[in-house]
Order: sequence, then structure tokens, then C-alpha cells
Amino acid sequence: MKRFVLILLVFVLASASAFAFDIMQYPPTVESGDFLLNAGVGFGSFGATSWHVKIPPIAVSLEYCLDTAAPISVGGMVSFLQYGWDYLGGQESWTHTFIIFAGRANWHWNFDVDWLDFYTGLSLGYQYFNAEYSGPDQLWLDRFYDWNYGGFYWAGQLGARFFFSQKIGAVAEFGYPMLLKAGITFKF
Repeated sequence: MKRFVLILLVFVLASASAFAFDIMQYPPTVESGDFLLNAGVGFGSFGATSWHVKIPPIAVSLEYCLDTAAPISVGGMVSFLQYGWDYLGGQESWTHTFIIFAGRANWHWNFDVDWLDFYTGLSLGYQYFNAEYSGPDQLWLDRFYDWNYGGFYWAGQLGARFFFSQKIGAVAEFGYPMLLKAGITFKF
């Protein structure tokens, strides 16, 4: 039993040192003063699983790594999503369009890996929604419903950038409105 505890203790200490990180420093891939430009395509969206994609979800964001004691970047994002739904043999159809403008703040986690930038963050902004209906009840529905509205937007994100070189890499991000966004990232 003592041998097992000793082996377990050595394993835990070795694992902890292998995955040690400093939460108050940027990872080796980014540093204060860097700009990070991301462009990606989304896969899946909350509440749109039974709808078909008319225009693939796209998103563009730009962040600036602050020169502070904490590894925080701030910036902005624009996202566009459009889904549709046809039924009754195509006699009726719906199209839903979302446009989102948001500010972002991310915390960069330093796992001391030369090619990885892992981050978590929060987005706040404005979301615009438009619904279009085409079918036999269109005139009646248009009289009683306003198909355009907008409002406050907030979401969290969890992402990682995988750098192939000093300036170019891939980005993958989980969050809202797209379940998964994948694309390219540029550092300058």
C-alpha cells in the first residue's frame, strides 16, 4: 500500500509539473500589443437544429492584447447567420436572419505551449433579428406581426488558436450563436 501511495504521489507531482501554467502571463504565442484577427465559419446553432442553412454562419473578430498585469484582450465581433424552413411541400417557407455586433474580452491561459493560445471570455453587444415568411397567409401575418427586432446580446466563448507560424494559425471556438466556429487567425 505504501508503494502504491508513493507511485501515485510521484505520478500526481509529475503530471502537475507537466501541466503547470502561469495564469498571469500571456501564452508564448501572443504578447501584449498584438492584434488578433479571426475569420471563421460556424457549424450548428442553438435553436436551429431542424432548419437548413441558407447562408453559412460567418463571424469576424479583431482583438487587441492589453499591456496589463493580466493576460486580457479586448475587441469586437460581427456575426451573420441565416436559416430557413420549408414545409407543406414548399408552399410555405420561413427565413430567419441574425446579425450580431459585439464587444469581446478574453482571458488567455498560459499552458506554456509554443503553438497554443487557449482563451475564455465574454461578449456583449446588439443582436438584430429578421424573419421573413412566404406563403398563403403572408398578407394576414404581415398586418399583425413586426418581423424585425433587436436587443441586448451577451454570450460566453471558449476557444483555442493553433499557430502554424509566428503570424498565421487556425482558430476553433465554442459559444453562442454558433456551437462551433472554425477558421483562420492572423497575428500582427
